[in-house]
Amino acid sequence: MVWDHCKGYCRLVSIFYLYTAYFGIISEQSHVGFYLLGTFVLTLMLYGAGNKSPRNRFSLPDVLLILGLVVTIVYYVIEYPTLADRIGLATQTRDVIFGWFLIIMSLEVGRRTIGKILPAIGIALLIYTYWGRYFPFGLGHHGFTLSRIAENLFLSATGILGSICSTFASYIFIFVIFGSFMEASGCGKAFIDLAYTIIGRRTGGAGLSAVIASALFGTVSGSGTANVVVSGVFTIPMMKRLGYPPHFAGAVEAAASTGGQYMPPIMGAAAFLLAEISGTPYVQVIKIAAIPACLYFISVGLMVYFEAAKRDLRGMSASDLAQAREIVKEIPLLLPSPFDFPHCP
Repeated sequence: MVWDHCKGYCRLVSIFYLYTAYFGIISEQSHVGFYLLGTFVLTLMLYGAGNKSPRNRFSLPDVLLILGLVVTIVYYVIEYPTLADRIGLATQTRDVIFGWFLIIMSLEVGRRTIGKILPAIGIALLIYTYWGRYFPFGLGHHGFTLSRIAENLFLSATGILGSICSTFASYIFIFVIFGSFMEASGCGKAFIDLAYTIIGRRTGGAGLSAVIASALFGTVSGSGTANVVVSGVFTIPMMKRLGYPPHFAGAVEAAASTGGQYMPPIMGAAAFLLAEISGTPYVQVIKIAAIPACLYFISVGLMVYFEAAKRDLRGMSASDLAQAREIVKEIPLLLPSPFDFPHCP
């Protein structure tokens, strides 16, 4: 039941950001606020607070946290004009309450998704920020008040709802949706069949095909995890069937898929954050990244080839390769649609 709600919720969030990507954002505050609300609520839906949390329904604490997030973000969106006017001035009590609630929720979402280490670092830094005057060895400072901490992390451009969150909402989330469409449409298999056709018959062809397929799919996904999910289900069984040891087959796919997040033009979150923070044009970022990304895949391919030659791992047979007519049918999946460029004449 929870997963059914999640699917409907994901559709609504995706439709909203596809709308804003095409027609433009409603306001910067709603654009960023609804993105943070969407991701935090989805996390509370999918990840329980602990091992004893119910899996088939929402727990009462999670419902209360979701309501608190809705109230906080709605307050931020509606009141932002007046919030912006009083940044650095007297902060109202409700600003401090909402700010600290959002800080605590950020730590909790991090704990549920990636474990305790990163939230623990965040808590340590908050302690240092507040009690800085008590730190020895030249590390001390005058300390910041609770209201000042809440103001900076809640309202400033470098806070939770600041430029980094805006980058995710404006660019990265759209490419995540795009990658999901590509995966569901069968584009991943098209990349794999194309890689098999290019180099599958060579020595170590299955492993080299995994490298090429990961490089190709990395251009549209920007995610190492997505690379493994899409290509690994095809390439790892193929490598094992052709004599690759299981650990070697897994290592080839892991190394190749990791490079997917370095392959222009998507490159996961790194390229967008780099462009946003440094002020470098995004096109310039991907131009600079193209050479090291290609060198990475060349080096992985050479290591696979040398290991395959040492183990006498032959190429794939004709029966393992896609037929020419299948490749021709899959080519349209790899080409951009005219609808990808709605503003072009």
